[in-house]
Amino acid sequence: MDQKLKEKWVDSLRSGNYNQGRYSLKIECEDGEFEYCCLGVLCDILVQSGDMEWTEGGEFYDNDSSEKRYYNATFGGQTGSVALPLYIAKKQGLTEAPKGSCMKGETIESMLIGFNDRSDMSFADIASYIERNL
Repeated sequence: MDQKLKEKWVDSLRSGNYNQGRYSLKIECEDGEFEYCCLGVLCDILVQSGDMEWTEGGEFYDNDSSEKRYYNATFGGQTGSVALPLYIAKKQGLTEAPKGSCMKGETIESMLIGFNDRSDMSFADIASYIERNL
């Protein structure tokens, strides 16, 4: 992974400037606030640098009946809503198997999705993992 991008990602995850969300890269809640998964924070850094763009993915309704707007990360015709566009994931080495993993088919990206969505790790904890392992 590009080390400057990694540093920006880790710093952004720890900054407190991003609200943590789950199951989507970026969500706009009905109060106008945005939530991001850990990979969505990486996408937002790439959007700010002009390397990617956010495109609206449509409106969905969660179990709580609140209206939320979901966004896709788009790069060169590739789109991701839950995971990164494939080119970006490959370029940053996130399609590789994690160090010490014995699960067939697991990638760094899928592990980060699991940390964010299923294990309820905080952004600070995920940042520490990224810092130590990528």
